Amino acid sequence: MCEEPSGYEDEPREYFQDLPAKLSHLLYHCERLSHDLSAELNYYHQQLQDRCSRLLELGCGTGLLSTKLQRMGYQVTGMDIDRRALIYLAKMQMYRLAQMDMRALGFSQGFEAVLIGQNTLNLLADPTEIRSCLKEVYRVLVDSGLLLAHLHCTEPDQVNRLDDRLLQFHIFDHPEGGKIIKETIRHYDKKHRRLNLEQRFKIRRFRRKLPDHNYRHLLSLVALSREQWIELVESAGFVIESCVHGFQKSTPASRSTLHLVARKFAPR
Repeated sequence: MCEEPSGYEDEPREYFQDLPAKLSHLLYHCERLSHDLSAELNYYHQQLQDRCSRLLELGCGTGLLSTKLQRMGYQVTGMDIDRRALIYLAKMQMYRLAQMDMRALGFSQGFEAVLIGQNTLNLLADPTEIRSCLKEVYRVLVDSGLLLAHLHCTEPDQVNRLDDRLLQFHIFDHPEGGKIIKETIRHYDKKHRRLNLEQRFKIRRFRRKLPDHNYRHLLSLVALSREQWIELVESAGFVIESCVHGFQKSTPASRSTLHLVARKFAPR
């Protein structure tokens, strides 16, 4: 059986190098900076105001949320396993920083809220590791302290289309001029309950003296349903206060995004 010609047979094939670790935090920072964070920031402020002054952000990266929350008056501690990201964050006058693994927090009890944004919990390998992290969060929170988590959750119709590959792309500015084109190819692995991502970064400088680059980064997220996330959080000792799909009720949101707020249950 002959396939119909696509018209792109003569196009040059693109090659991608693995994304260097020294560049990863810069590219992700630029991408995050290209989005309007006001709805996200307002959502967290609404959850935290009058209930929290001492806040810990796990997986803070280059700290766009942490620094903004700090300017709003919260005593924020930014924690990440990536030292390069924290060095970048220190230049932005973030006062409290810590490099550590979120499954083994080197803090004592004392935080009134813990924020885990941008699918950070999904980066852990399996539910056992997620539960270990949540137990650590429970330990460092004061009684009735809050957990705020931004999670990816698996939609039933996505699971039933495992052979489909979804391509998404986003274009944003390079800090030294030019554009960065980010392409993300998503594919579900039902057997291992993983969402596999291939992220491609095409750096286009539009100047002859500055070369273009193509990089790729492979990422795998644990793929759990809304019900499985709730069960994990409750098994770690939390009481669920809310589960919503968007930062704003008036704005349509993907059901694969889950914003969860839970309170530490402290038995008397």
